[in-house]
Amino acid sequence: MATGFDRYRGESQGRIVPGSVEVPDGSRVFVLGTDDDTEAQILTDGDYTQIAQTVDLTLLDIVGANADTVGVVMESFVAPVGLQVESDTLALWKMDRDYDVASLTPGALNWVKPGPDLTGAGDIAQVDETYGPTGYRGLSRQVPSASTTAQLNGVNTPAIIPAGFIKYTLDLWFDFDADARAAANGGVATGVHPDLLNITTTGGGGLRVYLIGATGSKQWNVGVTHQDAAGVAETRTFAAWSITANLGWKMLSIVYDAAETGVNRLKLYVDGILASTSSVTMAQSPSAPSAGEAFSIMSPDLWGKMDQVRLSDTAHGAVAALADYDQCVDAPTTHASQWIMQVLIDGIVYAERVIVAGEQRTWRDHYAPVRHLSGDHVVAFRLTLREVV
Repeated sequence: MATGFDRYRGESQGRIVPGSVEVPDGSRVFVLGTDDDTEAQILTDGDYTQIAQTVDLTLLDIVGANADTVGVVMESFVAPVGLQVESDTLALWKMDRDYDVASLTPGALNWVKPGPDLTGAGDIAQVDETYGPTGYRGLSRQVPSASTTAQLNGVNTPAIIPAGFIKYTLDLWFDFDADARAAANGGVATGVHPDLLNITTTGGGGLRVYLIGATGSKQWNVGVTHQDAAGVAETRTFAAWSITANLGWKMLSIVYDAAETGVNRLKLYVDGILASTSSVTMAQSPSAPSAGEAFSIMSPDLWGKMDQVRLSDTAHGAVAALADYDQCVDAPTTHASQWIMQVLIDGIVYAERVIVAGEQRTWRDHYAPVRHLSGDHVVAFRLTLREVV
Protein backbone atom coordinates (compact mmCIF):
# COMPACT_ATOMS: atom_id res chain seq x y z
CA MET A 1 0.00 0.00 0.00
CA ALA A 2 1.28 3.47 -0.86
CA THR A 3 -1.18 6.21 0.07
CA GLY A 4 -1.34 9.29 2.26
CA PHE A 5 -1.74 6.91 5.20
CA ASP A 6 1.89 5.88 4.80
CA ARG A 7 3.39 9.36 4.90
CA TYR A 8 5.39 10.77 7.81
CA ARG A 9 5.63 7.56 9.83
CA GLY A 10 7.11 8.42 13.21
CA GLU A 11 6.41 12.12 12.71
CA SER A 12 2.63 12.59 12.53
CA GLN A 13 1.62 8.94 12.03
CA GLY A 14 2.44 5.70 13.78
CA ARG A 15 3.53 5.58 17.42
CA ILE A 16 4.25 9.22 18.26
CA VAL A 17 3.98 11.92 20.88
CA PRO A 18 0.89 13.73 19.53
CA GLY A 19 0.40 17.46 19.48
CA SER A 20 -3.35 17.61 18.97
CA VAL A 21 -4.76 15.08 21.48
CA GLU A 22 -4.22 14.24 25.14
CA VAL A 23 -2.70 10.79 25.71
CA PRO A 24 -4.66 8.82 28.34
CA ASP A 25 -1.66 6.77 29.48
CA GLY A 26 2.00 7.63 29.11
CA SER A 27 3.29 10.10 26.51
CA ARG A 28 2.83 8.22 23.25
CA VAL A 29 -0.13 6.96 21.26
CA PHE A 30 -0.50 5.06 17.98
CA VAL A 31 -2.02 7.38 15.36
CA LEU A 32 -3.82 5.90 12.36
CA GLY A 33 -4.10 8.69 9.81
CA THR A 34 -2.33 11.88 10.85
CA ASP A 35 -1.91 13.94 13.98
CA ASP A 36 -2.04 17.20 12.09
CA ASP A 37 -2.79 18.64 8.65
CA THR A 38 0.25 18.07 6.47
CA GLU A 39 -0.71 18.05 2.79
CA ALA A 40 -3.59 17.18 0.51
CA GLN A 41 -3.80 13.52 -0.48
CA ILE A 42 -5.67 11.57 -3.12
CA LEU A 43 -7.41 8.58 -1.53
CA THR A 44 -9.56 6.00 -3.27
CA ASP A 45 -11.73 2.97 -2.63
CA GLY A 46 -9.87 0.35 -0.62
CA ASP A 47 -7.14 2.58 0.83
CA TYR A 48 -6.54 1.78 4.48
CA THR A 49 -4.41 2.34 7.53
CA GLN A 50 -3.78 -0.28 10.18
CA ILE A 51 -1.83 -1.41 13.21
CA ALA A 52 -0.67 -5.04 13.32
CA GLN A 53 1.40 -7.36 15.48
CA THR A 54 2.25 -11.05 15.69
CA VAL A 55 0.32 -12.81 18.48
CA ASP A 56 0.34 -16.36 19.82
CA LEU A 57 -3.35 -17.29 19.57
CA THR A 58 -3.03 -20.63 21.36
CA LEU A 59 -5.79 -21.00 24.00
CA LEU A 60 -7.34 -17.61 23.09
CA ASP A 61 -11.04 -17.35 22.28
CA ILE A 62 -11.29 -13.82 20.85
CA VAL A 63 -9.01 -10.94 19.87
CA GLY A 64 -9.87 -7.34 19.16
CA ALA A 65 -8.95 -3.72 19.65
CA ASN A 66 -10.17 -1.18 22.16
CA ALA A 67 -10.94 1.98 20.21
CA ASP A 68 -12.84 5.24 20.39
CA THR A 69 -14.64 6.21 17.19
CA VAL A 70 -16.44 9.36 16.16
CA GLY A 71 -18.72 8.95 13.16
CA VAL A 72 -18.64 11.90 10.79
CA VAL A 73 -20.52 12.67 7.59
CA MET A 74 -18.16 11.44 4.90
CA GLU A 75 -17.17 13.35 1.81
CA SER A 76 -17.78 11.69 -1.54
CA PHE A 77 -15.13 10.03 -3.64
CA VAL A 78 -14.29 12.21 -6.61
CA ALA A 79 -12.60 10.33 -9.44
CA PRO A 80 -9.14 11.82 -10.07
CA VAL A 81 -8.79 14.15 -13.04
CA GLY A 82 -5.83 13.94 -15.39
CA LEU A 83 -3.11 11.38 -16.03
CA GLN A 84 -2.22 9.15 -13.08
CA VAL A 85 0.74 7.03 -12.02
CA GLU A 86 -0.03 3.49 -13.17
CA SER A 87 1.85 0.22 -12.75
CA ASP A 88 3.75 0.86 -16.00
CA THR A 89 4.57 4.54 -15.38
CA LEU A 90 8.27 5.43 -15.58
CA ALA A 91 7.82 9.18 -15.04
CA LEU A 92 4.95 11.64 -14.72
CA TRP A 93 5.54 15.36 -14.60
CA LYS A 94 2.33 17.13 -13.62
CA MET A 95 2.53 20.89 -13.60
CA ASP A 96 -0.62 21.74 -11.64
CA ARG A 97 0.98 22.75 -8.36
CA ASP A 98 2.97 25.90 -7.70
CA TYR A 99 5.77 24.35 -5.67
CA ASP A 100 7.54 26.80 -3.41
CA VAL A 101 10.99 25.50 -4.24
CA ALA A 102 13.27 28.09 -5.76
CA SER A 103 15.37 25.60 -7.71
CA LEU A 104 12.28 24.09 -9.35
CA THR A 105 9.94 27.05 -9.84
CA PRO A 106 8.42 27.02 -12.35
CA GLY A 107 9.62 23.49 -13.01
CA ALA A 108 7.74 20.29 -12.21
CA LEU A 109 8.08 17.49 -9.68
CA ASN A 110 8.08 13.89 -10.83
CA TRP A 111 5.20 11.91 -9.35
CA VAL A 112 7.29 8.73 -9.63
CA LYS A 113 9.79 8.53 -6.79
CA PRO A 114 12.67 8.13 -6.87
CA GLY A 115 12.73 9.96 -10.18
CA PRO A 116 14.19 13.14 -11.69
CA ASP A 117 12.36 16.42 -11.19
CA LEU A 118 12.38 19.24 -13.75
CA THR A 119 13.85 22.69 -13.24
CA GLY A 120 12.52 25.69 -15.11
CA ALA A 121 15.06 27.45 -17.30
CA GLY A 122 15.19 30.87 -18.96
CA ASP A 123 11.90 32.73 -19.17
CA ILE A 124 9.71 29.64 -18.76
CA ALA A 125 6.34 30.78 -17.41
CA GLN A 126 3.63 29.27 -15.25
CA VAL A 127 0.13 29.74 -16.68
CA ASP A 128 -3.37 28.26 -16.36
CA GLU A 129 -4.42 25.34 -18.53
CA THR A 130 -7.87 25.48 -20.12
CA TYR A 131 -8.64 21.96 -21.37
CA GLY A 132 -9.66 20.36 -18.06
CA PRO A 133 -13.22 20.26 -16.72
CA THR A 134 -14.47 23.45 -15.08
CA GLY A 135 -13.50 23.54 -11.44
CA TYR A 136 -10.59 21.14 -11.89
CA ARG A 137 -8.21 23.12 -14.07
CA GLY A 138 -4.67 23.60 -12.94
CA LEU A 139 -1.39 25.06 -14.10
CA SER A 140 0.80 24.42 -17.11
CA ARG A 141 4.18 25.67 -18.35
CA GLN A 142 4.64 28.10 -21.22
CA VAL A 143 7.45 29.02 -23.56
CA PRO A 144 6.63 32.69 -24.28
CA SER A 145 6.56 33.96 -27.86
CA ALA A 146 10.00 35.13 -28.96
CA SER A 147 11.70 33.13 -26.20
CA THR A 148 15.21 31.90 -26.83
CA THR A 149 15.87 30.35 -23.42
CA ALA A 150 12.73 28.70 -21.99
CA GLN A 151 12.56 24.96 -21.31
CA LEU A 152 12.35 22.38 -18.54
CA ASN A 153 15.58 20.59 -17.65
CA GLY A 154 16.29 17.40 -15.73
CA VAL A 155 19.10 14.98 -14.96
CA ASN A 156 18.58 11.31 -15.80
CA THR A 157 19.26 10.07 -12.26
CA PRO A 158 17.92 7.58 -11.48
CA ALA A 159 17.67 6.53 -15.10
CA ILE A 160 14.14 6.80 -16.49
CA ILE A 161 14.41 4.55 -19.53
CA PRO A 162 15.48 0.96 -18.80
CA ALA A 163 17.50 -1.40 -20.96
CA GLY A 164 15.44 -3.45 -23.40
CA PHE A 165 13.04 -0.58 -24.05
CA ILE A 166 10.97 -2.34 -26.74
CA LYS A 167 7.60 -0.83 -25.80
CA TYR A 168 6.57 2.58 -24.54
CA THR A 169 3.85 5.21 -24.49
CA LEU A 170 4.52 8.93 -24.21
CA ASP A 171 1.47 11.00 -23.27
CA LEU A 172 1.52 14.79 -23.13
CA TRP A 173 -0.67 17.86 -23.52
CA PHE A 174 0.51 20.84 -25.54
CA ASP A 175 -0.79 24.02 -27.15
CA PHE A 176 1.67 25.08 -29.86
CA ASP A 177 1.47 28.67 -31.12
CA ALA A 178 2.14 27.70 -34.73
CA ASP A 179 0.90 31.03 -36.09
CA ALA A 180 3.31 33.16 -34.06
CA ARG A 181 6.23 30.80 -34.58
CA ALA A 182 5.79 30.74 -38.35
CA ALA A 183 5.23 34.51 -38.55
CA ALA A 184 8.56 35.09 -36.80
CA ASN A 185 10.23 32.78 -39.32
CA GLY A 186 9.03 34.40 -42.53
CA GLY A 187 5.68 32.60 -42.51
CA VAL A 188 7.18 29.11 -42.81
CA ALA A 189 8.37 26.30 -40.53
CA THR A 190 11.73 25.92 -42.27
CA GLY A 191 14.46 24.97 -39.77
CA VAL A 192 12.18 25.16 -36.73
CA HIS A 193 12.14 21.78 -34.99
CA PRO A 194 11.05 22.25 -31.36
CA ASP A 195 11.47 19.44 -28.85
CA LEU A 196 8.62 17.96 -26.86
CA LEU A 197 10.93 15.54 -25.02
CA ASN A 198 14.62 14.91 -25.59
CA ILE A 199 16.28 12.30 -23.40
CA THR A 200 19.28 11.20 -25.41
CA THR A 201 22.91 10.50 -24.62
CA THR A 202 25.53 12.26 -26.69
CA GLY A 203 26.93 9.46 -28.82
CA GLY A 204 24.67 6.89 -27.15
CA GLY A 205 21.10 5.72 -26.69
CA GLY A 206 17.91 7.63 -26.10
CA LEU A 207 14.53 8.93 -27.25
CA ARG A 208 13.56 12.23 -28.81
CA VAL A 209 10.04 13.38 -29.72
CA TYR A 210 9.75 16.72 -31.51
CA LEU A 211 7.98 18.75 -34.19
CA ILE A 212 9.63 18.62 -37.61
CA GLY A 213 9.19 21.84 -39.56
CA ALA A 214 8.54 21.43 -43.27
CA THR A 215 10.80 23.30 -45.65
CA GLY A 216 9.14 26.21 -47.44
CA SER A 217 5.68 25.87 -45.86
CA LYS A 218 3.85 26.48 -42.61
CA GLN A 219 3.59 22.87 -41.44
CA TRP A 220 4.88 20.73 -38.61
CA ASN A 221 4.65 16.97 -38.16
CA VAL A 222 5.47 14.95 -35.06
CA GLY A 223 8.78 13.15 -35.37
CA VAL A 224 10.28 10.38 -33.24
CA THR A 225 13.99 9.54 -33.04
CA HIS A 226 15.38 6.32 -31.53
CA GLN A 227 19.12 6.16 -30.84
CA ASP A 228 21.01 2.93 -30.29
CA ALA A 229 23.91 2.46 -27.89
CA ALA A 230 26.38 3.66 -30.53
CA GLY A 231 24.42 6.90 -31.09
CA VAL A 232 23.03 5.82 -34.45
CA ALA A 233 19.71 7.63 -34.88
CA GLU A 234 16.62 6.49 -36.71
CA THR A 235 13.84 9.06 -37.20
CA ARG A 236 10.26 8.48 -38.29
CA THR A 237 7.42 10.95 -38.82
CA PHE A 238 3.64 10.86 -38.62
CA ALA A 239 2.73 12.25 -42.01
CA ALA A 240 -1.05 11.80 -41.68
CA TRP A 241 -1.38 14.42 -38.93
CA SER A 242 -0.02 17.91 -39.45
CA ILE A 243 -0.02 21.24 -37.63
CA THR A 244 -0.62 24.13 -40.03
CA ALA A 245 -2.30 26.60 -37.64
CA ASN A 246 -3.05 27.05 -33.97
CA LEU A 247 -5.04 24.03 -32.77
CA GLY A 248 -5.38 24.85 -29.08
CA TRP A 249 -4.75 22.20 -26.47
CA LYS A 250 -4.14 18.71 -27.85
CA MET A 251 -3.24 15.47 -26.11
CA LEU A 252 -0.65 13.39 -27.93
CA SER A 253 -0.02 9.72 -27.20
CA ILE A 254 2.99 8.30 -29.03
CA VAL A 255 2.94 4.49 -28.81
CA TYR A 256 5.81 2.19 -29.82
CA ASP A 257 5.68 -1.61 -29.84
CA ALA A 258 8.56 -3.53 -31.42
CA ALA A 259 6.35 -6.64 -31.56
CA GLU A 260 4.00 -4.99 -34.07
CA THR A 261 4.61 -5.30 -37.81
CA GLY A 262 5.47 -2.57 -40.30
CA VAL A 263 4.36 0.99 -39.72
CA ASN A 264 2.05 -0.13 -36.91
CA ARG A 265 5.06 -0.32 -34.62
CA LEU A 266 4.80 3.43 -34.11
CA LYS A 267 1.41 5.13 -33.69
CA LEU A 268 0.15 8.60 -32.86
CA TYR A 269 -3.10 9.17 -31.01
CA VAL A 270 -4.48 12.71 -30.85
CA ASP A 271 -7.14 13.39 -28.22
CA GLY A 272 -7.50 9.64 -27.74
CA ILE A 273 -8.10 8.83 -31.42
CA LEU A 274 -5.62 7.14 -33.75
CA ALA A 275 -4.37 9.91 -36.06
CA SER A 276 -1.40 8.36 -37.84
CA THR A 277 1.10 5.54 -38.03
CA SER A 278 4.71 6.27 -38.94
CA SER A 279 5.31 6.92 -42.61
CA VAL A 280 8.11 4.31 -42.63
CA THR A 281 8.65 1.33 -40.31
CA MET A 282 10.71 2.11 -37.20
CA ALA A 283 13.33 -0.64 -37.35
CA GLN A 284 15.19 -0.13 -34.06
CA SER A 285 14.25 0.36 -30.45
CA PRO A 286 15.83 3.11 -28.37
CA SER A 287 18.76 2.05 -26.17
CA ALA A 288 18.79 3.31 -22.60
CA PRO A 289 20.36 6.78 -22.27
CA SER A 290 23.10 7.08 -19.68
CA ALA A 291 22.24 7.83 -16.08
CA GLY A 292 23.36 11.32 -15.09
CA GLU A 293 22.80 12.70 -18.58
CA ALA A 294 20.94 16.00 -18.88
CA PHE A 295 17.59 15.91 -20.66
CA SER A 296 14.86 18.39 -21.50
CA ILE A 297 11.12 18.79 -21.98
CA MET A 298 10.01 21.65 -24.26
CA SER A 299 12.60 23.80 -26.01
CA PRO A 300 12.89 27.54 -26.74
CA ASP A 301 11.37 27.03 -30.23
CA LEU A 302 8.22 25.45 -28.81
CA TRP A 303 6.28 28.68 -28.35
CA GLY A 304 3.19 27.72 -26.43
CA LYS A 305 2.19 25.58 -23.46
CA MET A 306 2.74 22.05 -22.20
CA ASP A 307 1.25 20.00 -19.38
CA GLN A 308 1.14 16.45 -17.97
CA VAL A 309 4.05 14.54 -19.52
CA ARG A 310 3.98 10.80 -18.80
CA LEU A 311 6.29 8.06 -20.04
CA SER A 312 5.22 4.39 -19.64
CA ASP A 313 7.00 1.14 -20.45
CA THR A 314 4.04 -0.57 -22.14
CA ALA A 315 2.30 0.10 -25.45
CA HIS A 316 -1.16 1.50 -24.70
CA GLY A 317 -3.97 0.48 -27.02
CA ALA A 318 -6.83 2.51 -28.45
CA VAL A 319 -9.10 1.90 -25.45
CA ALA A 320 -6.47 3.10 -22.97
CA ALA A 321 -5.58 6.16 -25.06
CA LEU A 322 -9.20 7.30 -25.21
CA ALA A 323 -9.75 6.56 -21.51
CA ASP A 324 -6.73 8.69 -20.58
CA TYR A 325 -8.00 11.56 -22.72
CA ASP A 326 -11.48 11.33 -21.21
CA GLN A 327 -10.02 11.34 -17.70
CA CYS A 328 -8.33 14.65 -18.51
CA VAL A 329 -11.34 16.47 -19.98
CA ASP A 330 -14.49 14.96 -18.44
CA ALA A 331 -16.02 16.19 -15.20
CA PRO A 332 -15.25 13.60 -12.51
CA THR A 333 -17.91 11.28 -11.17
CA THR A 334 -18.70 11.25 -7.45
CA HIS A 335 -19.50 8.31 -5.17
CA ALA A 336 -20.50 8.18 -1.52
CA SER A 337 -17.91 6.79 0.89
CA GLN A 338 -17.73 5.32 4.38
CA TRP A 339 -15.20 4.14 6.96
CA ILE A 340 -15.02 0.44 7.79
CA MET A 341 -13.36 -0.88 10.95
CA GLN A 342 -11.97 -4.41 10.69
CA VAL A 343 -10.07 -7.06 12.62
CA LEU A 344 -7.92 -9.24 10.38
CA ILE A 345 -5.99 -12.43 11.05
CA ASP A 346 -3.19 -13.10 8.57
CA GLY A 347 -4.82 -10.66 6.15
CA ILE A 348 -8.28 -12.29 6.31
CA VAL A 349 -11.18 -10.23 7.65
CA TYR A 350 -12.66 -11.85 10.78
CA ALA A 351 -14.79 -8.94 12.04
CA GLU A 352 -16.10 -5.84 10.26
CA ARG A 353 -18.55 -3.00 10.77
CA VAL A 354 -19.35 0.44 9.33
CA ILE A 355 -18.64 3.55 11.42
CA VAL A 356 -22.01 5.26 11.22
CA ALA A 357 -22.23 9.03 10.75
CA GLY A 358 -23.18 10.74 14.02
CA GLU A 359 -22.11 7.77 16.11
CA GLN A 360 -19.66 8.28 18.99
CA ARG A 361 -18.62 5.18 20.86
CA THR A 362 -15.93 3.51 22.90
CA TRP A 363 -15.50 -0.02 21.56
CA ARG A 364 -14.96 -2.97 23.88
CA ASP A 365 -16.85 -5.58 21.86
CA HIS A 366 -15.33 -5.43 18.37
CA TYR A 367 -13.72 -8.86 18.52
CA ALA A 368 -12.86 -11.73 16.20
CA PRO A 369 -13.27 -15.42 17.12
CA VAL A 370 -9.95 -17.28 17.08
CA ARG A 371 -10.75 -20.38 19.19
CA HIS A 372 -9.71 -22.76 16.42
CA LEU A 373 -6.37 -21.03 15.75
CA SER A 374 -3.08 -21.78 17.48
CA GLY A 375 0.46 -20.59 17.23
CA ASP A 376 1.69 -17.22 15.93
CA HIS A 377 -0.57 -15.18 13.64
CA VAL A 378 -0.57 -11.56 12.44
CA VAL A 379 -3.48 -9.74 14.06
CA ALA A 380 -4.41 -6.33 12.60
CA PHE A 381 -6.90 -3.57 13.34
CA ARG A 382 -7.65 -1.71 10.12
CA LEU A 383 -9.60 1.38 9.04
CA THR A 384 -10.59 1.08 5.38
CA LEU A 385 -12.11 3.70 3.12
CA ARG A 386 -14.83 2.14 1.01
CA GLU A 387 -17.12 3.25 -1.77
CA VAL A 388 -20.85 2.90 -1.02
CA VAL A 389 -22.44 0.86 -3.81
